Amino acid sequence: MTSLTEADQDGIHAAALSTVLLRVLTGIGLAQLGLSTALLTPVFLTLPEKMSAITPNRKAQALSLVLVFGAIFALLAALLFGHLSDRTTSRFGMRRPWVVGGLVSTGVGFSLITASTTVTAVLAGWCLVQHRSWPSAAATTRPRCSSPPPSSP
Repeated sequence: MTSLTEADQDGIHAAALSTVLLRVLTGIGLAQLGLSTALLTPVFLTLPEKMSAITPNRKAQALSLVLVFGAIFALLAALLFGHLSDRTTSRFGMRRPWVVGGLVSTGVGFSLITASTTVTAVLAGWCLVQHRSWPSAAATTRPRCSSPPPSSP
């Protein structure tokens, strides 16, 4: 029976590591593709059509208002939920509750946009979508640690 040399063992570890890395990167890429598709389709297709139906004469102003406030909510949510998800300790893990909660709330926001008949309702729905979709984005792109960061004094 022959034993593996140190070089052979290193080669085996490198192959296993590259397989795991490929799977992780593929998963992150697919998650980002799904989130981007879900968030960019309304911006380019649905929201302009909705604004045309609600306010045909002021479509550009209404769409600008909705997108600007949505971007502000997205910026604040990215900071807030990134910070909170790093400190989450639950039996479901650090990220999973934020992903599931964000996806459910994003669905509620899209439903609100679909049912809305005023610019204010579309604004509220889009702000909810932007605010609540960021927990999913933050949780899928942040590197995982073996333990949560120490709490600040």
